[in-house]
Amino acid sequence: MAIDACGDVSSTAKFCTQQWVLDEKLRKTFHSYVEIRGITPSMINFLHEYIINKVSKENLLWLKTLKNFVTS
Repeated sequence: MAIDACGDVSSTAKFCTQQWVLDEKLRKTFHSYVEIRGITPSMINFLHEYIINKVSKENLLWLKTLKNFVTS
Protein backbone atom coordinates (compact mmCIF):
# COMPACT_ATOMS: atom_id res chain seq x y z
CA MET A 1 0.00 0.00 0.00
CA ALA A 2 1.37 3.43 -0.94
CA ILE A 3 0.53 6.76 0.66
CA ASP A 4 1.28 10.04 -1.12
CA ALA A 5 3.00 12.59 1.08
CA CYS A 6 3.94 16.14 0.12
CA GLY A 7 5.60 18.61 2.43
CA ASP A 8 6.20 22.30 1.82
CA VAL A 9 9.89 22.98 1.32
CA SER A 10 9.26 26.67 0.68
CA SER A 11 6.43 28.83 -0.51
CA THR A 12 7.39 28.16 -4.14
CA ALA A 13 8.66 24.58 -4.10
CA LYS A 14 7.31 21.25 -2.92
CA PHE A 15 8.99 17.93 -2.33
CA CYS A 16 6.69 14.99 -2.96
CA THR A 17 7.41 11.33 -2.47
CA GLN A 18 5.59 8.10 -1.89
CA GLN A 19 5.81 6.58 1.54
CA TRP A 20 5.32 2.83 1.54
CA VAL A 21 3.58 1.10 4.40
CA LEU A 22 4.77 -2.50 4.47
CA ASP A 23 3.73 -5.43 6.57
CA GLU A 24 6.18 -5.74 9.50
CA LYS A 25 7.30 -9.24 8.47
CA LEU A 26 7.88 -8.13 4.86
CA ARG A 27 9.84 -5.07 6.05
CA LYS A 28 12.12 -7.17 8.27
CA THR A 29 12.63 -9.72 5.49
CA PHE A 30 13.55 -6.98 3.02
CA HIS A 31 16.01 -5.39 5.48
CA SER A 32 17.61 -8.79 6.02
CA TYR A 33 17.77 -9.39 2.24
CA VAL A 34 19.62 -6.14 1.51
CA GLU A 35 21.96 -6.43 4.51
CA ILE A 36 22.99 -9.95 3.45
CA ARG A 37 24.04 -8.41 0.15
CA GLY A 38 26.17 -5.81 1.94
CA ILE A 39 23.79 -2.87 1.66
CA THR A 40 23.84 -1.27 5.10
CA PRO A 41 22.39 2.04 6.32
CA SER A 42 25.90 3.51 6.47
CA MET A 43 26.49 2.49 2.85
CA ILE A 44 23.23 4.16 1.80
CA ASN A 45 24.25 7.35 3.63
CA PHE A 46 27.67 7.27 1.94
CA LEU A 47 26.15 6.80 -1.51
CA HIS A 48 23.67 9.62 -0.93
CA GLU A 49 26.43 12.05 0.06
CA TYR A 50 28.64 10.84 -2.81
CA ILE A 51 25.90 11.43 -5.39
CA ILE A 52 25.13 14.91 -4.05
CA ASN A 53 28.85 15.80 -4.13
CA LYS A 54 29.25 14.34 -7.64
CA VAL A 55 26.34 16.35 -9.02
CA SER A 56 27.67 19.52 -7.38
CA LYS A 57 31.12 18.97 -8.90
CA GLU A 58 29.61 18.33 -12.34
CA ASN A 59 27.52 21.50 -12.12
CA LEU A 60 30.54 23.54 -11.06
CA LEU A 61 32.62 22.14 -13.93
CA TRP A 62 29.83 22.95 -16.38
CA LEU A 63 29.61 26.53 -15.07
CA LYS A 64 33.40 26.96 -15.37
CA THR A 65 33.27 25.65 -18.94
CA LEU A 66 30.43 28.04 -19.75
CA LYS A 67 32.35 30.95 -18.20
CA ASN A 68 35.45 30.12 -20.27
CA PHE A 69 33.34 29.92 -23.42
CA VAL A 70 31.62 33.26 -22.77
CA THR A 71 34.83 35.10 -21.86
CA SER A 72 36.79 33.86 -24.89
